[in-house]
Amino acid sequence: NYFSHIFKLNQLDQLCKTLESFFNVDKIKIPHLQTGKTKKIELTKYQIEKIQTIYKNDYILLDKFL
Repeated sequence: NYFSHIFKLNQLDQLCKTLESFFNVDKIKIPHLQTGKTKKIELTKYQIEKIQTIYKNDYILLDKFL
């Protein structure tokens, strides 16, 4: 089951190998979509708290993998 794996961004090669094995294909390529340009944003305290509230359960669930 490919939903049973969690990969960090620095593990994309491992992700590709897992998907290739699961789907029985020779090569899966994940394109790099970032442009390299970053735009720094400033969040208000309210926005930060809102994001933390939204993702709180995800962090609790995934804590052992992070």
